[in-house]
Amino acid sequence: MSTVSSDTTVALVQTEPDVSTALRRAFDLLAADGGPTLAERAGRLVTIKPNLTAPRESGSGIVSDVAVVEALIQKLRADAPDIERIVVADGPGMVDASRCFTAAGYDGLADDYGVELLDLNLEPTRTVEVPDWLRYPTLEIPNVVLDADLFVSITPVKTHTDGLYTVHAKNMFGVPPNRLYGRPRRAFHRAGVPEVVYDICRAAPIDLAIIDGLVGLQLGDPIDGEPVKQGVLAVGWNAQAVDVVGCALMGVDPIDTRYLAYLRAAGVGPISLDELHLVGDPLQELAQRFATPDAATLAANSQRTSAH
Repeated sequence: MSTVSSDTTVALVQTEPDVSTALRRAFDLLAADGGPTLAERAGRLVTIKPNLTAPRESGSGIVSDVAVVEALIQKLRADAPDIERIVVADGPGMVDASRCFTAAGYDGLADDYGVELLDLNLEPTRTVEVPDWLRYPTLEIPNVVLDADLFVSITPVKTHTDGLYTVHAKNMFGVPPNRLYGRPRRAFHRAGVPEVVYDICRAAPIDLAIIDGLVGLQLGDPIDGEPVKQGVLAVGWNAQAVDVVGCALMGVDPIDTRYLAYLRAAGVGPISLDELHLVGDPLQELAQRFATPDAATLAANSQRTSAH
């Protein structure tokens, strides 16, 4: 078994008094624990991958809240003046990304901060060999992801009836273009979601992971569900460590989706809180137990998606 990265500190902070202040505090905590600063890691191209599953408004728990994306962009502009491009990009399974950007309030980011809003389903790609692949020896990954000096994932935490839960690893499902893998990436569903999620994470590793814990979602389908107000951010340079904290915030076991276990076996990151360093506000005061689907519902949905 490979050695797990030692850079597994995660900063967990409440979003009071505001998101920008909370995000700055999170990065200060990471730096104080020996991690790099945002300026040191930013480079010239930063690509931010939110979770924009469908055209829904920020605050719904379904999509990454524009307030968190904006707070990161503000800090990037303030701390790293050498940045030449900031790109916000996603590849929704069934609709154009432009509809999702508009519904979630992202359009103003282009005007106010000069960022580019791109649809990953339309972007040119390169073929990437997948290390230790499970289903796909190669994947087509958009150039704007591969060329990024800093590739960032921002996602809310969700439990849902199609795959149990979503944090950063599952957010990568929206990276390979659906023009090549089917709408809504049916080829991936047929091949096995946990294995394909693993393959995508190996082909397009996340450099920085931010949990938008303003509002989460429980029992989505996975587009609609019940919002869960949280008021937290979790930030770290190891995406798998942040996913483990995200699972703890929802009260779910990270091993239950298999892909985090696959990634742990490959040495990508931890699979338990004991294998990471948590700094900031107490987890036990911020965690909530999200509702989860029963085994029969998960099995039925798995058969339904694999049949299409």
